[in-house]
Amino acid sequence: MHDRDINAALNLKAYYYKGNKN
Repeated sequence: MHDRDINAALNLKAYYYKGNKN
């Protein structure tokens, strides 16, 4: 995995988590 892929996955998880929290 490339750093870009890892960052993208982390950003997606963070966005998804924040979306579910509200």
